[in-house]
Amino acid sequence: MSPKTISQQYSMKAFLNSYLRDYAEERGVVIGNNIIELPLGDAEFLKIELEKFSLLGSHKYTGRIWFCSSEKERAIGFKELVILLANSHASGCVVDLFMANVQNSLENLESILCKRNCSVDPEINYLKSEQNLLLGHPFHPYPKCKKGMEKADVEKYSPEFRKSIHLFWIACVNGTYILDSDETCDVSFEDIAFFDIGDESSHIKKENYRLLPMHPWQWCRLRSKKLIENKIKNKEIIELGYGKNEWHALSSLRTLYCDGAPAQLKFSMDVTLTNSIRHLQQKEVVRGIQISKVLRDIAKDSVGDLEVMFEPSFAGISNTEGMVIPETIVQVRQNLDWKNSFLLATVVEENPFKGFSYLKEIISTLDENYEIAAKKWFGEFLSVVAKPLLTLASEEGVLLGAHMQNIIVQLSSSLPVKTIYRDCQGSGFSKRAYEKLTLKHPHISPKNGNILSDED
Repeated sequence: MSPKTISQQYSMKAFLNSYLRDYAEERGVVIGNNIIELPLGDAEFLKIELEKFSLLGSHKYTGRIWFCSSEKERAIGFKELVILLANSHASGCVVDLFMANVQNSLENLESILCKRNCSVDPEINYLKSEQNLLLGHPFHPYPKCKKGMEKADVEKYSPEFRKSIHLFWIACVNGTYILDSDETCDVSFEDIAFFDIGDESSHIKKENYRLLPMHPWQWCRLRSKKLIENKIKNKEIIELGYGKNEWHALSSLRTLYCDGAPAQLKFSMDVTLTNSIRHLQQKEVVRGIQISKVLRDIAKDSVGDLEVMFEPSFAGISNTEGMVIPETIVQVRQNLDWKNSFLLATVVEENPFKGFSYLKEIISTLDENYEIAAKKWFGEFLSVVAKPLLTLASEEGVLLGAHMQNIIVQLSSSLPVKTIYRDCQGSGFSKRAYEKLTLKHPHISPKNGNILSDED
């Protein structure tokens, strides 16, 4: 199939599976004889042909859809399907915005598949596993939506296109620079600067300037929005230029990785991915510092086969009120040994050119029949991935928002042996843990929105 056909097929799969998960019961959807009947109202309904039914809701579709009424039945395409469903829930500009997001995602996916030359790597490493997440969220109406970027920028900065990026470095006077960190943090922005630009900025530091890396696309956005023009004009910010190393976007687009760097870097970006604009908020990045401090204190930085990837500091540019500007926040993320480590979302994602996942290939290498090998792999997954996450929650009250793009699995002999959890902005504490820890860790605060009751 052509990239255009494949993009339509997988866009429809993610769209329909998302819709059915949210609305099947409410809309009285009927599934039987390989056909889904979806009522629209006024004696109208859709018939959608199934290729394969999934107990987990990850259905596959043949692509054949019919609009049915009391008078007629006619075949329709994916775009008309989306229009009909969108108009059955809303109207006007809301529908227009929704349709634009679906179209944006569809075009991005087609572009990705074209550029990847109808293939994915037969052998993957950690970085390739981040770059090979081609289809995106399997339950979302527009999984590859990237609004706010021109097409050329999407291709230049998105991980799926596997291009390198150079950091843009600035220097800020102390009053313009806001930093918060775990005092036990063993990596600083100065360490990253030395790695990326060497001693060239030593004279700047002597003049009470602090170094800050910026994503080059976001820096251009900040300049165009004139958020920091006065600070540049008044020499509160000095532009130092580009670093020397090649960094690569990870699956989230706004996190950059460089092999051998002291840390990874996560940036605020003025781009909307799926549902939200990707600005880091101060209360979110503070959560990384919280987890860093608490896990070190309770000696649980490694729970069984789980390792939490610390996010021990962040920095940004202050506004006139002395508050950090969200669009400028940069977060330090721990770099680890990534040998034999792979992003879970990519491992289980279906290869759009083969029709099966990398996980199936991994399981097939085990010296057993496939069904036995699959059960063995899943058993190890439960022990290595699920159990330590649940143990940390139940015994310590430390809650990690674990989903497939936040979990990296290390393999040995094709089986899971270690879990690395990342993205601590999706972390929190039970109410009981908060009451226990708050005396020693006053930085844990309900203001950060991540203290959860048992009912929550």
